[in-house]
Amino acid sequence: MPRLSVRSAARPHAPVALERRERRPSSRTLASGLLLGVMALFLADRPAGANLIQNGNFDTPDVTGSFVTFNDDAPPAGFGWTIVTDNTPNGSATTGKVGVDVINTLWVGTGGTSNPDGIDQSLDIDGVSSISQSFPTLIGETYFLELSYSHNRFASSAMGTVVLEGATELLSEILVHDVANNAANMQWLVFATSFVADSTSTTLAIQGDASNGIFGFVVDDISVVPEPATVLLLGGGLLALGVLRQRAPRG
Repeated sequence: MPRLSVRSAARPHAPVALERRERRPSSRTLASGLLLGVMALFLADRPAGANLIQNGNFDTPDVTGSFVTFNDDAPPAGFGWTIVTDNTPNGSATTGKVGVDVINTLWVGTGGTSNPDGIDQSLDIDGVSSISQSFPTLIGETYFLELSYSHNRFASSAMGTVVLEGATELLSEILVHDVANNAANMQWLVFATSFVADSTSTTLAIQGDASNGIFGFVVDDISVVPEPATVLLLGGGLLALGVLRQRAPRG
């Protein structure tokens, strides 16, 4: 008797529940998360890019006309800087009191901000006058100082000294600007450096030079910000630890 080939009816496949294996985060992922947590704690009271200098762009006060001169007799409200006036008669200032000039329309500043009348102001430090400002710092922490400088466009050059002082003198740098400039292009140069604070308060001072006369040393766009190098170093160490742990042979 011939064999009958029996073909079973096709049955629809029932859905198969796949077992989902839960992946545990690697050591590298854990280290990255820990790094982000540490950075968040470190930066909690330090807004990113927060400038510790007040009125570093000299847009306060909002002056009118070409410029306005201020001295230590009557510093302007909201200026944020202590002015020390050069009382030695210098150049055409036969009565002394060579102070600082908040520049409005004589040339274009470089602070990137503008006062209510739409002009980017800057500061001209006449003679050996100076400005200074103290700001809070943490001992042992690194900070980054940056400022732009030029010379009064009615002179061929100017010299200024930048000083940082905490418990000790942290910096004393002489800057010279002798690049030909004009009202539309002041040929701003940038001075940038880092320093480690040795006091809970640090003072930045910028002083002109007697050779400048009334056509002085010009500054703008001054900033001091904490440098997160310590966090980056710590983060690098944590990531390295995670990588080493991941590569270690299992016993």
